[in-house]
Amino acid sequence: MILVATLLFLCWTKFRLEKATIRLSGAALALVLSAAVLGGITVLTELAWWVRLIHLSLAELLIGFITA
Repeated sequence: MILVATLLFLCWTKFRLEKATIRLSGAALALVLSAAVLGGITVLTELAWWVRLIHLSLAELLIGFITA
């Protein structure tokens, strides 16, 4: 989470004119926070299959947003 927040900060300070880069970095931070919440829900539901599926899907989306 710290790395993605740092990525957003650096994109915001260095690439102010590239709005797509800032939006992708912001979306990546939102995905990290969502994945953290879903990780907690995964533990609380004792590894329910549907929560694991959503949690892993968010992880894949995060990788896509960071590499875009």
